[in-house]
Amino acid sequence: IPDKPTLKTSPERALLRELLQQRDRLVQQRDDDRRRLKQAQSAMVAIFLNTNLQHFASQIKLVEQAIKQQATVLNDERIAKLDEVKGIGMVTATKLVALLPELGHVESREIASLVGVAPFNHDSGKSVGKRFISGGRFEVRRALYMACLVAVKHNPTLKARYEALRGRGKLAKVAIVACMRIFIVRLNAMLRSGTPWRDDLPQP
Repeated sequence: IPDKPTLKTSPERALLRELLQQRDRLVQQRDDDRRRLKQAQSAMVAIFLNTNLQHFASQIKLVEQAIKQQATVLNDERIAKLDEVKGIGMVTATKLVALLPELGHVESREIASLVGVAPFNHDSGKSVGKRFISGGRFEVRRALYMACLVAVKHNPTLKARYEALRGRGKLAKVAIVACMRIFIVRLNAMLRSGTPWRDDLPQP
């Protein structure tokens, strides 16, 4: 089992985080203008927005190239291993490693708690309430959420779990969050053990 890493951020990791944050800002601005374009009634406004979208596409491409280069400088083998998993591309793999350095170094319960997908009890006395998720690292959880939307279509374990929860009447978002916990625990276990990813393993 790999040693638990120090949480001190290296200059290489700090630069990678800055690039990832810039990409997030550009993606948010692009998505905002896409929504505005759908509602635009003025032809002039539509022209401005389309110009903005072209600019954002170019900027996102450039920052993703910089992220890839900086990931190479960081030289963390976990990025390549995560990138091989369906649903996790280079940017998400880099984000998980940059913002969640504990990944692959801690127990399942701790990694789920760090991300914010570990359910906690909302009980009072003899009354048993619903289970909730709370806290965790928002940027990591958001990246994992988007990755899981893809993974539930390709990974048999996650797909079966998602469909079972939906079949029991659970909301789509609730089902996805449950799959997110399985996903991050499986990813953590893969990195801890140093074994390749397998889609057909039973849920942890």
